[in-house]
Amino acid sequence: MRPITNDQLTELVATALERTAFVLVDPAEDDAEASFAPVRRSSLRLTGSDWTGVITLTADEGFLCELASSLLGVDENEVELDEHGQDIILELANILAGSVSLALGGDKTHIGLGLPELSDLAAPTPEAETSTMVAAESGYLNVQWSVAASSKAAA
Repeated sequence: MRPITNDQLTELVATALERTAFVLVDPAEDDAEASFAPVRRSSLRLTGSDWTGVITLTADEGFLCELASSLLGVDENEVELDEHGQDIILELANILAGSVSLALGGDKTHIGLGLPELSDLAAPTPEAETSTMVAAESGYLNVQWSVAASSKAAA
């Protein structure tokens, strides 16, 4: 497994969003965390032969509306987060997990992908090995990657 740096994770996120949804993002400013008000979180587990990793996405309302608008082809003010927010962040977790898998060497070795799951915003996230926060026109997305040796490797 190749490690992923913060810069690589930022590039993976930016490329995936641009290619799949025509959403352009830049690294968020240092003070963005203070105004970040997340409304949805999802995670997806990846497994290799001797490790297990989790990609966790946390998004605010503005980002989810912008992403849903682009994917669904509607105006942002027509997006109903109660109806679309869950599916949008789950699909984005799927897309980004595929990108992370390839960056980890998934084109040369088997990496298993789990199913994306919604996560409780109040629950702690695994300690991130790598993380990035990106800013779109309407909001923010935080992406974390954490990895640990699997119990198979420890045995």
